Formats: sequence, structure tokens, C-alpha cells
Amino acid sequence: MTDATSDNSAAAGGFTLVEVLMTVIVLVIAGTVVIPLMGSSNYSVAVGGARRVASDMQYAQDMAIATQKDITVTFDINRESYWLSNESGVLIHPISNNAYTTDFTADTELSQLDIVKVSGGGSVTFDTAGVPNLACTVVLRAGGSTLNVTVSSITGTVSVAVDE
Repeated sequence: MTDATSDNSAAAGGFTLVEVLMTVIVLVIAGTVVIPLMGSSNYSVAVGGARRVASDMQYAQDMAIATQKDITVTFDINRESYWLSNESGVLIHPISNNAYTTDFTADTELSQLDIVKVSGGGSVTFDTAGVPNLACTVVLRAGGSTLNVTVSSITGTVSVAVDE
């Protein structure tokens, strides 16, 4: 009886090979999910900012068609911001009821984002048919990740692409 008791207590104090392997597998899976997310935060910020710019440009285009008034998206590279306006002034954002401006330095989620360059003199105007006055490319960078938001001069299509 004494031998059986000592064998059970010795076995209860250690881990089996299966338990160790399962723990290692779980750690490897967690590592493959967490580590890429940690390294891609700049990319995520750049994508989020590019999507916001593209969405706001599409909104400006839609509003130009809906209101039958020219809508301009103006970028200020030095202040890392842009705003939507018509001949009456800055538009009012439909959700916040504030001026339709985006300031990357004031947005904690996008504060790492820089507006590097805007072609076409820093603004693009959509006419009453939704056609832009010129082709426009906005270059955004967060860390080592750079994305371009482009407005086609012919179709007015807004697209986002990784700068290579």
C-alpha cells in the first residue's frame, strides 16, 4: 500500500507530455496572432486614415450631386487636417452637427498619421455631376506605412492603394 501511495503522489506533481505539448501549441498559436498585430499598428493607422479620407471624398462627391452645389475638399498639410466646404462655407457633419473637419493631430486614433503630399494644389472640387475638377492623390504615412488615396479625374472614383 505504501508503494502505491508514493507512486500516485509522484505522478500528481508533474506534467504529462500531452499537457506540455498542448501548452506549447497554444502559445505558438497565440504568438502567431499577437506578434503580427503588434508590428502592424502603423499600417492599421494608415489604413484607417486612408479609409476616412476616401469616405469623406465620396461623401463630398455625393453631396455635390444631391445638393447641386460644388463641394470642395481642402487639405492643410501643415496642420494635418482637411475640411469639406461649398460656396457658403464649411459643411456641417450630418452626425456630429459640427463643422465637417478632420484634424489628425486631435484624433487619438490617428495622431500618428501624416498627410505627406496632396497633388493638385491641396484641394479637389466635385461639381454638380460629381466630377472632380482634377485628378487628386493624397499621400498618407504612419511610421513606415504609406497609402495613397486617389480620385480619378474622369470617373471621380475614389480608391485606396498601398504606396510601393
